[in-house]
Amino acid sequence: MLLRVVSHDVVAADSLPLHEAVVNSNFEPVLYAFDIKAFKKDSLNPATVIEVDDIFTKDTKAFGMPESHRKRYKVSRLDDDRSFIEDIKSYPLNVEARHVKTYLAGEAPSNGSLGSISLEINNSMVLLPKEPMKRRYFDRRVGWFARGQVDYGLDAQESKTINFLDRWRLEVKDEDIEKFKNGELVEPKNR
Repeated sequence: MLLRVVSHDVVAADSLPLHEAVVNSNFEPVLYAFDIKAFKKDSLNPATVIEVDDIFTKDTKAFGMPESHRKRYKVSRLDDDRSFIEDIKSYPLNVEARHVKTYLAGEAPSNGSLGSISLEINNSMVLLPKEPMKRRYFDRRVGWFARGQVDYGLDAQESKTINFLDRWRLEVKDEDIEKFKNGELVEPKNR
């Protein structure tokens, strides 16, 4: 089973003939390959079992120390003997993994005599909602986080970078709509 890095930086609508060319020219790199340990052959709830230990205990860059910190502290390598999974918890909509990674470092920020840095890292994997959130175009007059996307499917026969806001779905609970309309503070729906 492959864990791939999906990028949404370059796009074209899937209804356009150009879509396949954009997908093929932006092949998703493999972050990690897992051996399949077991299958659950159930027509209603099929499942595949994989062992995820190595992604959290080995030097997988996406799950470890950022490159800028590696350079700053002159990190040479991960010390496998002092790297381990602290805790993994599974919930209906997410999985939380807490792990410790220890790196050998030429310029450790503290306890320099040890020549190493230990980090406790938490990674969250969250199931996306079935109904995707609607896009909202970026406007620099509004203070939000934003990201750009190069769209090759525009009518202008050229690619153009379009900026969209990063959004979080906050919807009012049905029973609180009147309170919300009256300007009262209400709790959002949990999805």
